[in-house]
Amino acid sequence: MQIAELHPKETTFVLLSFEGPDLYSLAGGLGVRVSELAQTLATLGYETHIFFVGDPDKPERESHANLPLTWWRVAQEVSRRFPTGVYAGEHQKHAVYTSVVPYLVIEQVVKAAVERRKHVIIMGEEWHTSETMVVLHQRLLEENLRRAVIMLWNANNIFGFDQIDWQRLQEAAHITAVSRYMKLRMWEYGINPLIIPNGVPMRFLDPVRADLVTPLQNIAKERLLLTKTARFDPSKNWIQAIHAVARLKALGLRPLLLARGGLEPYGGVVWNETHLLNLHHLRLTLRRPTPEEALYHIRMCADEADVLELDFYVPEALLRAAFKASHAVLANSGHEPFGLVGLETMAVGGVAFTGSTGEDYAQHWHNAI
Repeated sequence: MQIAELHPKETTFVLLSFEGPDLYSLAGGLGVRVSELAQTLATLGYETHIFFVGDPDKPERESHANLPLTWWRVAQEVSRRFPTGVYAGEHQKHAVYTSVVPYLVIEQVVKAAVERRKHVIIMGEEWHTSETMVVLHQRLLEENLRRAVIMLWNANNIFGFDQIDWQRLQEAAHITAVSRYMKLRMWEYGINPLIIPNGVPMRFLDPVRADLVTPLQNIAKERLLLTKTARFDPSKNWIQAIHAVARLKALGLRPLLLARGGLEPYGGVVWNETHLLNLHHLRLTLRRPTPEEALYHIRMCADEADVLELDFYVPEALLRAAFKASHAVLANSGHEPFGLVGLETMAVGGVAFTGSTGEDYAQHWHNAI
């Protein structure tokens, strides 16, 4: 099926992803990407549905009064047994997702859209949805609905590539990727994807709250303020960042690294390295603070720490303020297909130090180092 031009009255979007907009479901760049993409499409007027592994204590289906946006939470019965986050009990959730989502998409979305003579665009994200896309393709063919649907499968990372049946996936969907870097990595698997670059929502270009930026800049007057936010994974170059802090401290520059990681066990390796380098690591644990509450505690702890671990969900307003106030935001990954932290830093006028993976958005000395 060919569509010359998309129009909200004629098009429905379906996004399939393991991660999603719930705090339970946000583990990294994927959750941010699909949440913002769904929100943006709905804001533009497109009927949008996102199927994800969501908070077990929230409704299975949640509509939004002011937007044509519906959240579908999948595998909640498994999530109740694994309350710590989206990837706990991953294989059980994956099995449920693959068996349930094709039925829900066809019965609850596709058939209704076809009755209203609307096109349906389905985009699956990451390896967890690859088999779901294959099953959807087969069932749509069986029900004579396939011609009404455009199917895309998008790669944000190489995780799980060894578990994908590439031949069947290519028969089911057009394959896309988020960067030239990912395209190059996928050539190793004989795949030549279409690139659809990541972006950030327009609100990230709004002015940052001065009442949050100024106190952080006051810290930065006395210290060299750095920020790093990434999963705890070797590819995110946390050790490189920690060594940079140690070298800056040895030069007498009094660095303070605001560090936001995840639940991954590699975090233990990172914090052990701070100990070996005689850096003072403090962990600040809060429960869903407001930006003002979090800022207050950061200021109270800053003098004692070389590395201040933000062991809580950092509110968006405060994170943007940290990106702007910092002397440098360390987006120094060795494997960086997403680039969202770098983009968000640039959007607020911060200084992004990027990695060596050829991020499409990074122009040396213009918007990044």
